[in-house]
Parts: sequence; C-alpha cells; structure tokens
Amino acid sequence: MHLQLEFWPIGRFTPYTRNLRDNDHAVDRMVESITEYGFKIPVLALSNGELVDGHLRYRAAQKLQLPELPVLCATNGPLSK
Repeated sequence: MHLQLEFWPIGRFTPYTRNLRDNDHAVDRMVESITEYGFKIPVLALSNGELVDGHLRYRAAQKLQLPELPVLCATNGPLSK
C-alpha cells in the first residue's frame, strides 16, 4: 500500500454533515498544539473534499487562517477499490 501526503487549500474541505462529535471546547487547545508543534497528523478526506477524519484539526486551522492542510485522500489508491 502506498499513501501519499498532499496539501490542499483549506477552502476545498467540507465537514462530514453527520459528524457526531461536539468538540467546540477543544478547538483552542488544538490551535495551541498546532501553533507549537505544527501539523503532525494530516486530515483524511474524500477526493471531493469531504472530511472523513480531522474535523478538530480542520476547525483549528480555520481559526489560524492557514491557507492549506496536509491531507491523505481516502478515495485514491488501493483502499478505495
């Protein structure tokens, strides 16, 4: 299996509409973590930009006004067949 890290503009992403987590309280802590350490875990998204995993990191990046995010695309490669 080959995974490829890509960087997409933050405007390309859309949150999964049925995301059950309510983590508003954790956004500021994630902002602090990203500011101090950078992105260590990319978000996971479908090729159309819908987030599969990483909603908290996405929201923190929005708050930081980052232009792009590291992403692993879930609909490219051997797992998408």
